[in-house]
Amino acid sequence: MNMKKYLYLSLSIIETALLIYLSVQPYKTAVMKPLLPMMRSGDIEHFLAYSIYAMLLINTSRAFNKSERYFLFFGLIIASFTEAVQTIVPNRYGELMDMLINYFGLFIGTIFMRLPLFSSKYEVKFSQSL
Repeated sequence: MNMKKYLYLSLSIIETALLIYLSVQPYKTAVMKPLLPMMRSGDIEHFLAYSIYAMLLINTSRAFNKSERYFLFFGLIIASFTEAVQTIVPNRYGELMDMLINYFGLFIGTIFMRLPLFSSKYEVKFSQSL
């Protein structure tokens, strides 16, 4: 039994559930200032959440030796669903810009996982002997 498989799968499921759960919570007014003038409050959170989500999905796909495309397509579906469901949640508004930021987070997370440091193609083999 490969524990790595189940760890990544569990983390991906937890992240999926967390993204959906947080999306269906009614919005409470909060005073938040964006980090940069051209950003809206919440943009960084969307970006980071979906960048991390992409990394988890890619690690899960690699652990199960499955195509990353299917896992990332699932990520796009979740990113779209979480914004669409907000149109029926009280005091929430599904926004196209938020969905695009979600997609951008998935894209950057995917690019990050393709860097040689994280890519299984460039896995470094360490010798047991010194």
